[in-house]
Amino acid sequence: MNIRQQAFLLLAIVADIVALVVFAIVWLLTNWWIALIVGLIVWAVVVAGVYLRREQLAVAGMAPRQLDPSDNPHVPNLLDVLVTAHGFERPEMQLLNCSGANACVVGADNKSSKIVLTTGLIDRLERLEIEGMLAHLLTVASNTDLGGSTLAAAVLSILPSAGLKRKAIEWMYPEHFRLDADLDAVGYTRYPPGFLSGLEKLRASETTVPMARTSNAHLWLADPIGDPSVVTERIHPPIDLRISVLREL
Repeated sequence: MNIRQQAFLLLAIVADIVALVVFAIVWLLTNWWIALIVGLIVWAVVVAGVYLRREQLAVAGMAPRQLDPSDNPHVPNLLDVLVTAHGFERPEMQLLNCSGANACVVGADNKSSKIVLTTGLIDRLERLEIEGMLAHLLTVASNTDLGGSTLAAAVLSILPSAGLKRKAIEWMYPEHFRLDADLDAVGYTRYPPGFLSGLEKLRASETTVPMARTSNAHLWLADPIGDPSVVTERIHPPIDLRISVLREL
């Protein structure tokens, strides 16, 4: 079962619970067949509402703007090279005003993806370091089914507790998914020192993004929350570990 299927299953379970609660309340007030009709309508509304608004729910609270070449003239060129050389779908580039050095990728599908870079990341990283970060995000979008990951973030956003969100993420994602994306990114850039240097700067910087949520933490390059009790290491292993793995290449 892939991430998209798991996200759909989780969404169906959440909709089942909501619909059953509504069914029970309406049944107490009227009769069972009216309760059944209302329950089915509620189930359909929950599923359709989350699915159709999955991208908005996934990035709720963020307000990035279009990346202008004046923000960093290297970024569009670096992206064009990676997309052309390796056949990635070209994402829209956006900039989020935040001092934390981080970036995320989101989209209803790979053909309508968006990479959001923080101003903190643009300010701190050099050209080849940014190339490594872009390669990582493109790899994550391609290898893990971006639409499924975005739907997962939308579904997680309606779960009632951080503990449930953490358990759901551990169920959906493979154990070494972030490390595998790091290794793939290095393969695409063919310059391990660039990506390694970028990770070292992230380690020395603040990666927390106040606009991020536990529900969308898996879309980010590095831990945007800064709380290991809610963000599982399956999604964001320590940057020291990521660096040590790359140094073994």
